[in-house]
Amino acid sequence: MVSKKKGLGVLAMVLVFGMTVAGCDIFTNNNNNNNDDDDYDQDPLAGLAKIDLVGAASLFIAPASARGARNANDRLFKITDEGAVLEVAYEDDDGNPMTVTQAPSSITVLNDDFVVIDFGIPGNAHQNIFLVNSRTGAAYIFPIGIVDNATLNVGMYAGERIAHDDKGNIYFIGNTVGESRAVLIRLAITDPEKVTTTIVTVPGDGVSSFAVDKDGNVAYNGHNSNNNWLARFRYFNGDLEMLSTRDGGFTFWTGFNGKLYYFDFTDTITGTSDSSVIKEILTEPFSVVGYGNNDWKEQVYNGYSTYRGFLRIKTPKRIIAYLQDNMVEVYNEQKNNATAIPLSTFGLASIKLAAVSDDHYFLTGASNSGTASRNVLVKVDPLDNSYVTLLDGGYDISTMTVGSDGSVTFNALRLSPYGQVMGTVSSPDDLKILDVALGSEVTVLERIR
Repeated sequence: MVSKKKGLGVLAMVLVFGMTVAGCDIFTNNNNNNNDDDDYDQDPLAGLAKIDLVGAASLFIAPASARGARNANDRLFKITDEGAVLEVAYEDDDGNPMTVTQAPSSITVLNDDFVVIDFGIPGNAHQNIFLVNSRTGAAYIFPIGIVDNATLNVGMYAGERIAHDDKGNIYFIGNTVGESRAVLIRLAITDPEKVTTTIVTVPGDGVSSFAVDKDGNVAYNGHNSNNNWLARFRYFNGDLEMLSTRDGGFTFWTGFNGKLYYFDFTDTITGTSDSSVIKEILTEPFSVVGYGNNDWKEQVYNGYSTYRGFLRIKTPKRIIAYLQDNMVEVYNEQKNNATAIPLSTFGLASIKLAAVSDDHYFLTGASNSGTASRNVLVKVDPLDNSYVTLLDGGYDISTMTVGSDGSVTFNALRLSPYGQVMGTVSSPDDLKILDVALGSEVTVLERIR
């Protein structure tokens, strides 16, 4: 077996106009990266070639035992389609079992074939970030940090902070060597040993939110080198256009038609009469036009146009933006308009988490009924906003993920008997608590297929 850890090569880090950034082919010898053998021997993950994700439907990070200390004792677990919970096993270059004591810190799903698992420790000379084939478990060095921050694009693209174009490229906000700010990165995986990346953002720009259209054109906002807010549109070929902006930025999303849209509450602030809070970006030629009659804007404007996330339902086609205290259906295939959805429609006072299956969406938060607030989980039919309550109190859900079939996997604090649990639920009478002992809430829960 070819060593994927010691066999470092060159991961091309290329700016849009072809300037090379410090980077290397990820699979030649470590000496090409100025690492000597002593460095290699001190690396606790040296020789790691496989992270066994075979059969996994979801992954989560949690202490290895109910008494384990959080973070320092965190381990990687997988949940199978049958509901079995297994600690993930590791193998070295020769296919032998390998003990990994370094705690994982994050999991990022890139697509149906690859995930990124970060074992990095701040200040550690070894980044220990791996690109992993989610079907075979083959692991490869991935020396790019993917920003995992609640304010950075989380919730975009059906709960993920990852975007794709029709060319097969992957986009995310990340950190690279030599960049002091979070930048927008375009990733192409022709095969795991020939991964190339392109920094899409203008040098000096830091990114807080972005979206990508079907042709690989991007819109993003953030701060420039002078720390002023900005919003830009960048064509795949590198050409630039500026978008009008204000402090607080915009929230962008991609429509089912592959075009880019964003909220712009500037007219609400200035008191002008334009009712088109939603803007559509046209590319040939470049222009920005209003979309729909947005007479709901006074109901949802809260001083910023940054939404917590977007829910993309495939059947029927819907795109729903949500905040803690409101929701807006920004796309409905039956009508060319946007509609505010009161949370009272679902018996909710606030939203804590949201996720989607192919044909429903799921909300957890505080109920608005009764004298005492309780946490509930509801399943919503986007066709008519009818809903079913899956969990009515008793569980304070901290993380959840949903399969295409509507099965919800969650981590929650169970009130009675008291304790942290992992569970699955697909209907009000189909709650299952999984056989795993947890001393604290899981730090990450991701469905990988």
